[in-house]
Amino acid sequence: MRLFYVAVTRARRSLHLFGHLGRRSDGTLFPPAGSLLARAWDAMGGASHGVVAPAAPTAVASSALALYRLPRDWSPPTLAPAPNLPQTSARIVSRGGSGQGELRPSLRGEYGRMVGNLVHQMVERIGREGLEAWTPDRPPLLRPDFAARLAAAGVPAHHLDLHADRVVLALTTTLSSQRGRWILTTYADAECELPLSGTLDGVRVHAVVDRTFTVGNERWVIDYKTSAPARGESTAVFLERETVLYREQLQTYARLFRLLEPQRPVRCGLYFPLVDLWQEVLSLNPATIPDGL
Repeated sequence: MRLFYVAVTRARRSLHLFGHLGRRSDGTLFPPAGSLLARAWDAMGGASHGVVAPAAPTAVASSALALYRLPRDWSPPTLAPAPNLPQTSARIVSRGGSGQGELRPSLRGEYGRMVGNLVHQMVERIGREGLEAWTPDRPPLLRPDFAARLAAAGVPAHHLDLHADRVVLALTTTLSSQRGRWILTTYADAECELPLSGTLDGVRVHAVVDRTFTVGNERWVIDYKTSAPARGESTAVFLERETVLYREQLQTYARLFRLLEPQRPVRCGLYFPLVDLWQEVLSLNPATIPDGL
């Protein structure tokens, strides 16, 4: 009895007692003789007791599914011929140039692509927030964030320092460069990561332009490339190689803008933020554009 007393008097908030009860012929309940519940039963005599009757099992109605058979001479109806629609295809213009997706020697491989993506995201952010909010000493302060974002993208720990440094270098170089700041100046109609779509030569084309704006009557289209000359490669050879690689891509951008602004000249260039190099690739003037462009 002492054990029972200790148990019921140590409860902090509530007490739950479980036991088995019998039922007399008159419907009243009683505890088994000699049980702890029997000793407490008199003290609980004033309490109400409720019994939940088990629910009666419900019969699940089952009905046989009717089976319908088709006649032996049944045949499917003849469908109308499909309309003769013009055959078109879609092409997505990527940052890898003319569909090859090749990364240059300084940023070769998957990790280089991740660095390029992060640089594009940050340059887009700078372009949207404005140069007033960004000085060359700000990117180094964000290096831990760059490393964390590269790690989240899949760059292993032993490569994080190298690639986070590349992101810092690209942004610091851009913000310290006269050309880089010219590109990121807040123009009235400047756009970052502008999606464009149009039909060129019967093919539906989708593209995203890194940076575009107008100066005077000219439309400028800028594409960022996180590549750099290979070891021992001259600047002239590097720029010529990149021009050949990306000319078709920039020409596609220019043609898409011509669909929107037929009378506006378009000038396209490549900017390399890692090494602060600039290359104007092509210029389309409505007065001199040949047929087909």
